[in-house]
Amino acid sequence: MKCERWFLMLLLTVALLAGATACGSSSSSSSSHQPAVDDDGSPDDDDNDDASPDDDDDNDSAVSGACCDRYDACYNATGADCSNIYDGSWHTGDCASYNCGTETGACCLPGGNCNDMITQSSCTAAAGVWTGDNACQYVTCPSWSVQTDTAAVLFSVWGSSASDVWAVGGTQSSGDPTAGYWYHNDGSGSWTSTKTLDAEMLYGVWGSSFSDVYAVGAQYTSGAATAGVLWHYNGSAWSDEGPTTDADLLYGVWGSSASDVFVVGWDTTTSASVILHGNGAGWSPMTNASGFEPELYSVWGTAATDVYAAGYGGDIGYLLHYDGTSWTKATKTIAGYTAQMYGVWGSSASDLFIVGYWSSIPEPLIIHGLSDIFVSIPAGTSDNVALESVWGTSVSNIYAVGNDYTTSAGEILHCNGTAWSPLTLPSGTNGLYGVWGSSAADVYAVGYSNSSASPGVILHYGS
Repeated sequence: MKCERWFLMLLLTVALLAGATACGSSSSSSSSHQPAVDDDGSPDDDDNDDASPDDDDDNDSAVSGACCDRYDACYNATGADCSNIYDGSWHTGDCASYNCGTETGACCLPGGNCNDMITQSSCTAAAGVWTGDNACQYVTCPSWSVQTDTAAVLFSVWGSSASDVWAVGGTQSSGDPTAGYWYHNDGSGSWTSTKTLDAEMLYGVWGSSFSDVYAVGAQYTSGAATAGVLWHYNGSAWSDEGPTTDADLLYGVWGSSASDVFVVGWDTTTSASVILHGNGAGWSPMTNASGFEPELYSVWGTAATDVYAAGYGGDIGYLLHYDGTSWTKATKTIAGYTAQMYGVWGSSASDLFIVGYWSSIPEPLIIHGLSDIFVSIPAGTSDNVALESVWGTSVSNIYAVGNDYTTSAGEILHCNGTAWSPLTLPSGTNGLYGVWGSSAADVYAVGYSNSSASPGVILHYGS
């Protein structure tokens, strides 16, 4: 009996000691260590049973962090702002340390259409204007519009920058030239005009800088061209470099530098091609060794030793090439067909584009490269459109402009690097002769309108 009582007392003592130890530990823990939670009041989602800062991506309403919106754009914002303003997902850290992904947004394409949710690199590749993390519904994309009507019909446009743009042409009476004009835009969208001389018409303009610009054309007598004309602008005033008896008509001008300028045209007296070269101090005629004498309308090159001139003779189109030593025929491009070449431009020496008109087919003419690659004309383009000029910023952003000989309607075709498509123009736009831009988002096209009071027109693509 005594032994049994002793054994029970021993068990009770052991139990009390064990309980005291357990309760002491639990009591101490309960009074000094609260259950772990994150800063936003939610249970701690990390694996540390402590009061460490929020390790999850719960919405910290008052704490700044990285906020990723639906375009993967990142903003440093509180959780409340991320949810209410950006409709995004909140993450710890900041935008410098957290990668939301490749940002997407609205892309304005050259035709005025908008593509949503694409990256900036994809937009650039499509020759578009990327607007950032905006949706198309919030963006007004650039479009073609009439910037101004002019008293002169305009044939060419060029600029040294967005704030220095020239357009040239002239006035007419019963189809006969009455005076040459150049127009200048300082970037404000307002064009100022200056008359050259009576009985002149200017057909081409180009410069090496804002203080070195050339305009070329012809003088007329009783409606017939009698002498080519050359004007030069030095940054403050235009000077007449005198009519040249080497040509009746000068159409195109381009140079690789201020001391290497080419002018092309036609001599009606000798029925011969005209190519002049300027070295900055004077002009001299160049020998055409091609064996052909086309009427040359445009000139363009990649360097002083790689220059092209396009034209036609006898209704056969010809492309001439200068290698720094002599002019020769570049290719048999469209021999055997009745066609005219009017414009030439390239994104590089390997990507050349020639435009004109197939009168024997008929349809507009676009040739890519020097290997007789005839480009398919897009549906919706009139068969009677003659393309007069071509220009672009890259091989994936090219414009060709012209006019419909039957309706006098203007036409702009655009190439995105894959295919050509017609663009929608402002109503009342008639024929277009020249195109140039300072960038993919700032492009001009010039020509004539259906207004008898203001027969010239300047179209602009941009905001």
